[in-house]
Amino acid sequence: KTIANIMAFLEAVLSQAVRNRLIFYNPCEGIRLPKKKTKERPLISEEEYDRLLKSADTQTMRTAIAVLGEGLRIGELLGLQWKDFIETEGIPVLRVSKALKREYIFDEKQEKAKGAKTDIRLSDTKTESSERFVPLLPSIISELEKLKTEQSTIAGQFGIDFTDELFIIGSVGSNGFKYITPDKFRADFAKCVKKAGLPKEVTPHALRRYTSSTLIRKGASPAAVAKLLG
Repeated sequence: KTIANIMAFLEAVLSQAVRNRLIFYNPCEGIRLPKKKTKERPLISEEEYDRLLKSADTQTMRTAIAVLGEGLRIGELLGLQWKDFIETEGIPVLRVSKALKREYIFDEKQEKAKGAKTDIRLSDTKTESSERFVPLLPSIISELEKLKTEQSTIAGQFGIDFTDELFIIGSVGSNGFKYITPDKFRADFAKCVKKAGLPKEVTPHALRRYTSSTLIRKGASPAAVAKLLG
């Protein structure tokens, strides 16, 4: 995939060079990459999804799995703040407008100060169409409200102000509220997968496929499902 990404970038740059008459032809035109062999991705059933949901031993993880069942990407999930849990036209929704990602640091001074080449940042969503309002099922609203109550109670115990700027899927302790990194979340998710007796190939992204396949099987149009998943 890395080679394919580099190839696509070079092809676009050199095509523009041809249009600008800097070169006479695009040397990438004759290149054909070998076909990529893709592994068959697991598709879980509704019964397996229920088992996964029940395998969560914390309210945070249970809520996270429930929200992933609405078709969010992992970065979109971890980037949600309580101010994104709103109503629009009387319908409870999650406003997806950003994503928590690990990105490369391109500033040498910042990299040196951080002591790392990457940093966790709140960034734009993957595409413009990824910005959307996701309507919520009553069961998911219930999980979100339980988590909000739990976080508010813990915040009170530590004397921390609970505000809508806090991350929905976050951790709270004596040092305050903090986001959960994608790596940490994947590790916690893998534990739930193992506990539920599902194949280790079931990743957070597998729940997007679960969402789309379930909705289409129940009669939703592919266009509506694509819009819901961003």
